[in-house]
Amino acid sequence: MMLAIPLFGMAQTYEFSVRQGNYENLENSTSLNNGQVWDDPNYQIPLGFNFRFFDRLTDNMTLDGEEFGFGGTLLTAIDPIIVQLLIVNEADLIDRGFLDDNSLSNISHLIEGDEGERIFKLEWNNAGFYSELFDDEVSEDFTNFQLWLYEEDDAIEIHFGPNSIQYPELSYDGLSGTIVGLVDSFNLDAVDVFFTEAYFLEGEPLNPVYREVFSSDLEENPITLNGDIPDGTIYRFSRRTSSTLEIEGLALTISPNPVIDRMKIEWPDNGGAKAEVELFNASGQLLQRWEQVENGSALDLGRFTKGMYFIRLPEVSSGSYLIYKD
Repeated sequence: MMLAIPLFGMAQTYEFSVRQGNYENLENSTSLNNGQVWDDPNYQIPLGFNFRFFDRLTDNMTLDGEEFGFGGTLLTAIDPIIVQLLIVNEADLIDRGFLDDNSLSNISHLIEGDEGERIFKLEWNNAGFYSELFDDEVSEDFTNFQLWLYEEDDAIEIHFGPNSIQYPELSYDGLSGTIVGLVDSFNLDAVDVFFTEAYFLEGEPLNPVYREVFSSDLEENPITLNGDIPDGTIYRFSRRTSSTLEIEGLALTISPNPVIDRMKIEWPDNGGAKAEVELFNASGQLLQRWEQVENGSALDLGRFTKGMYFIRLPEVSSGSYLIYKD
């Protein structure tokens, strides 16, 4: 069952910027495929530190080609069916030496910097494209790119290196380019796409449109970039510092988020001194209703398991607010 609560005015977690820089291959990195050819790679990758992706801390991510059929999407699990997606390059990637059983496309990672300022780096080196390879059993198109995650400020960067795309119809499987995006929650069991906050890049690779996207936007066409991403392009997603949610013009604050046991909830004075508060799980089931909650008071969530939940104040707003329980 998909959550039926409408979500309005979710505050953007990330700001986007693009710049140019020199691309350098990783040195002394740890290989994930260890010389083995890969298609739809599946690797559990330790980050080496706690990284906040949207509002959830994680110390590992999964490069999951088995679930999505691509080689450039990472996920973190919120619960057995809800995951977060970091879509670095959602083309259908493959090892260029796959048919000869001789790896030509290394996937590797490393951590640089001192504690508190570490950077996790993940590199796809000389990756090929599935449809272009199997069209004539020769891999001519290739791409290089890296994902950087910053411990200090939880920023995300994608660095694009040398590439050659001579057959874009094959390499992009009929699309205008690759897909890059961040998704806060994706329901693996839902027939349709399900997420609360999601951002995708669209249009010209050097000056893309940064869009907050809803499920309905993806019903007919995926949101893609238009053409190849030039060597030296760097996409950066920086976290906003505000933790206040704007719902229909109302500033609703819930802290901390993620919550461990107790959660403080505040809303504007014009919303009333007391309000009813409802808690839903990710499937839209009402778990608990608190009546006559005082503005600024704390609610006890200690008995609930880890995962994703939604808070709703029907007397204050018709919207709902995503929270995580750690």
